[in-house]
Amino acid sequence: MNHRYRESLVHDRTALANRIRGYLREMGIFVVQGLSALRKQVPSLREDATNELTGDMRTIISSCYDKLVYLDQEIKQYTKKIEQFCEENDLCKRLMKLSGIGPMSASIIFR
Repeated sequence: MNHRYRESLVHDRTALANRIRGYLREMGIFVVQGLSALRKQVPSLREDATNELTGDMRTIISSCYDKLVYLDQEIKQYTKKIEQFCEENDLCKRLMKLSGIGPMSASIIFR
């Protein structure tokens, strides 16, 4: 169940990041693909009064970015739950000794 919920959070975060990029593109502002680039550029874009963002668009971008940060925190929380499950489960521990198998894969195989 944790995997499914975490996966839906990741999906929502990706959709939200794409929405933010789309809004910015409409205003002539282009952000390189990737969440790290978005996380770096959006806070400064929100603060920069000289860019093309209107007041309403700045509010929308800020709201979307705050939701993105919240989703990041939720994803981390559920990732930790899955990792903790693997640390406490002998079968998961043995699976993680195999090359290329980490906590996510091990817990999926276990379930």
